[in-house]
Amino acid sequence: TMKNKITSPILLLFPILLFGQMIDNFDAEPEAGYWVHEISANADPTLSYVNISYVTDPVTEGTGAMQLDYSAHNIEAWGGYAKIYHMHPDTGEVWNWSSYDSISFSYYNSVAQTGTGSQTVHLRLNLSDYGDTDPGYTGLGEYYYSFHYILDNDPGWNTITMPLLRNDDWSGGGFNLTGWAGDAGNGELDKDAIAGFHLEFSIDGGGDGSYNYGTIILDDFTLTGSQNVLTNPGFELADEQDDDFGWGIAIGGGHAEIVTDASMAHSGDNYFHIGVTDNWAVGYTEGVIPASVNETWRFSGYGKSISGVDGDFGAFKLEAKDADGTVLGTTGDVFLPITDEWGLHSLEFVMPEGATQVTAVIVASRWDGSECDYVFDDMFLMSLGVLDVIPPDPVQNVGAVPASYYNLVTWSDNDGEEGETYNVYASTEPITDISSPTVDVVATGVLEGSQAAVHYLHYPLEDTEVTYYYAVACKDASNNVGEPGSSDGSITNTAKGVPTISLTPPAAFAADGDLQEWYDSGIVPFELGATDNSYGTPHLGFGEVDDDDDLYGTIYTAVDDDYFYVAAEILDNVVNDDASSGWWTADVVQLCFGFYDQRGPKHVGMQRGAEPDYKMYFTPTGANSDNGAGVLAEHGDGNYFHEVFNPDYVFEFRISLDDILIDDDVRLIPGNGTRTPFEPMVYDNDGDGLEAIMVLSPTNDDNAHQTCEVWSNTWIGDQSTPSLDMDEDIIANQFALFPNYPNPFNPVTTIGFSLPDAQQVTLSVYNLVGQQVVTLVNKELPAGYHAINWHAENMASGVYLSKLSSGGKTITQKMLLMK
Repeated sequence: TMKNKITSPILLLFPILLFGQMIDNFDAEPEAGYWVHEISANADPTLSYVNISYVTDPVTEGTGAMQLDYSAHNIEAWGGYAKIYHMHPDTGEVWNWSSYDSISFSYYNSVAQTGTGSQTVHLRLNLSDYGDTDPGYTGLGEYYYSFHYILDNDPGWNTITMPLLRNDDWSGGGFNLTGWAGDAGNGELDKDAIAGFHLEFSIDGGGDGSYNYGTIILDDFTLTGSQNVLTNPGFELADEQDDDFGWGIAIGGGHAEIVTDASMAHSGDNYFHIGVTDNWAVGYTEGVIPASVNETWRFSGYGKSISGVDGDFGAFKLEAKDADGTVLGTTGDVFLPITDEWGLHSLEFVMPEGATQVTAVIVASRWDGSECDYVFDDMFLMSLGVLDVIPPDPVQNVGAVPASYYNLVTWSDNDGEEGETYNVYASTEPITDISSPTVDVVATGVLEGSQAAVHYLHYPLEDTEVTYYYAVACKDASNNVGEPGSSDGSITNTAKGVPTISLTPPAAFAADGDLQEWYDSGIVPFELGATDNSYGTPHLGFGEVDDDDDLYGTIYTAVDDDYFYVAAEILDNVVNDDASSGWWTADVVQLCFGFYDQRGPKHVGMQRGAEPDYKMYFTPTGANSDNGAGVLAEHGDGNYFHEVFNPDYVFEFRISLDDILIDDDVRLIPGNGTRTPFEPMVYDNDGDGLEAIMVLSPTNDDNAHQTCEVWSNTWIGDQSTPSLDMDEDIIANQFALFPNYPNPFNPVTTIGFSLPDAQQVTLSVYNLVGQQVVTLVNKELPAGYHAINWHAENMASGVYLSKLSSGGKTITQKMLLMK
């Protein structure tokens, strides 16, 4: 049978009472037929009734209240009842109360019960739960009772609040599944499937014909205990009014602001106004909102378009982050079908591994030079909890078909799953553990029904025969990952030789705009064109170009022990440096890269620390950080030079490997065979706004600035894997910590490091929570290469960090102990 789960992400519409928490304020008489009257089977209607009237005094909320004159006839073997009830007006439809944890009502016992017998009447608030019914059902459903012995109380307003859950309470403290009426269900009160509510006056007894009667007034029938975690859901707090404003704003070219206008708002006085012209703007939740792995989160709210444009340019987004605020997973911008009438929109997302917080985002985005304008109000963010913990079955029929410079990996979708995705893995060795450092991630989040993923085959510099094994794992809609299914054998195919970051920069580098030293260096450049690129998969992240004369990029890179170098020659038929609408709207080059060895899953959000990601862009005036580190070099300062020739431009740049660091970034020690994320982009504007973005990755659709998942990869040097041949002499001219070998290991591994001169040095091992587990070296050592064995017999399996420290410098490497 199919598992019950929520697809993530998915756009849903719910009949949910988001901020209209009131079920009924009883301020005015409802339409005829709103209340249905019912008495027990043998009751005399003159002795068993509920007469309804609406009064203006006494009231506790609003302008009115509902008065109930009741009488209950003890005529059945167990007593008798009279009740009124209201069902959802659409047959088979329900109210979703899952955003609240309790329900309350206020009462005024105007006339205490009296009557002809010794039995007493009590009030019951009952709920019809349609969680297990078919559409079209019109019965009681799974029927829950609450019991309130209040009809003998003195006059005066009182309030009853009960949790919206089954706890089988008999004293008004919750809801009881007595089994007296209704149909069998799942035994849980499904708050998202409430079909009706009942007010029942029930009398005890054995059927002696007595009856009791009285009058009670009800008001403020309300859902309470909202599970909305937003501090300012309706934008009623302005920034200057409250420190806990709750919303941040980022603008790429447009506007985003809170507006006070009750006539325009969905409710209250304020609403959020956001819009753009040929750009983007966002509003986001600023505070830390705690979340846990595998929780399903729902972000919803009301929106409408006020620009009258066709097309969906307003979006919601949810981001899962770790404790440091690094994005681990995201829905991306999910564009909403927003009309010119207020409509309720909703998005759901399951928190991935490592998530400790969630951020909700409202987006407006448009890049075609036209305006879009939206208003939003009454936002709601809540956790639905962990909805599914059962992992899917292993994937079947995994195989691969060789093609030109790529293998097409195929599989069969899992039966019994809905809304699942698939992760695809490759390795040069048979795959037994997808977490092994030897396993590459080919694709993540492949949608149900696709059943295929392309594994582009690349190799440093030269076409080379490569052999791969494959595995595919199913990830269900609640983020449970099943055991992978593996291919029966390996596939051998030709990998395309691609440019790398050279370990030998030009001998006579000078940042002067003359690229002759690069032409003479033998360094293979990255080339991006309209019909071909260095990776053989030409792709535009945005827009269109006419041909290679319209736009073509040639980009050289190199690194040594001290500097990272970049040089570029861009053919552009019209060079435009007008960046008045943002640097990305001019003719400019952007470069995204990571200074670490990238095996396994790519980063989602930009990371700092041991695996730092960098974004830079190069304008006529300087080289700039897009990570918030400001200007990295200025034109003519000896480290940067930019010159426009029109119809082309060039630039040269270098930056110290120490100066590139941000916060706690670990410095790169260049090593042959290090595979690094690398994504160059060339922006084109011929005078009419941004026209195109030439990119390297076939999956980069103008989203490389948001996520590293779409970045390409290359290598440092001329080999595909880091190696350290212990049988050869090692010339130690640098402070370096090398990858341990073997890795993974069990239980002994060798950690190698080099020192350029004699110095005090510490080599320690840490676990992933930062605890030091062993110190292997803490003394002065001579210059040269050193190798230390770590015996980890008493350690648990997992990832550890080797850490080399000396003279204020620190380097780390990851190690995997597998027992």
